[in-house]
Amino acid sequence: ERSFENARRARDDLFSDQNNRKRYGGYVAALFDPEIWTAIEARETKLRDAISKDSKLKSRIGAYDRIKNAQAELAKIAPRYDYLEQERPSTVGYRGPRAFYGTLFKYARLLTRAIDERLKPNGERIAAFRDSAKESLELELFSTEPVYNDYEILRLTDSLTDLAEKFGADDPMVKRVLAGKSPKARAAELVNGTKLKDVEFRKNLYAKDTTTLQAAHDPMLDLARMIDAPAR
Repeated sequence: ERSFENARRARDDLFSDQNNRKRYGGYVAALFDPEIWTAIEARETKLRDAISKDSKLKSRIGAYDRIKNAQAELAKIAPRYDYLEQERPSTVGYRGPRAFYGTLFKYARLLTRAIDERLKPNGERIAAFRDSAKESLELELFSTEPVYNDYEILRLTDSLTDLAEKFGADDPMVKRVLAGKSPKARAAELVNGTKLKDVEFRKNLYAKDTTTLQAAHDPMLDLARMIDAPAR
């Protein structure tokens, strides 16, 4: 803690991290509790036995294998998905990807997706960009909360470092994201180079189209656009 002001800026994030640590600590404790696993296994055995004895349900026992295969596939894609996309997408609101912490990236992703999603029929859009969520989206996107460059750089540096450590410096995605720079230098370039701190800039782009968004040549917007397809 370098100063009271730094502590104030990070207070909400710290509180959230502390709560998450308690929550995940509970998950881990349960995973290693033999009594819980014994109860789960007993319940599973009872269910399978009941299905195998029921002539109407017996033919559906193959669903277990399909679920097993789906879980195996999920295990392959989940780590990268976690870093590029929201781990548990919320119906309304924003939960940032693990690789890109920060308010400015949030604005970039919301703008990018809002403009893309509005071209689709309402029912086919991501839930957070449907008409029913428009008010919440605009409240978040046009927030006047202060954005502190030093704190944004710190958060983005940490998350970009995490990304590079997870997938390695030779990973094609990591190379594209870092653009030949260290996580700290890249974070500083993105934060200092973007205009997304200006709410009027965000409002102006929000009213436009994809072509205008790309023509802005804003580094944070360019990053959000670059990772959007693989994230989806």
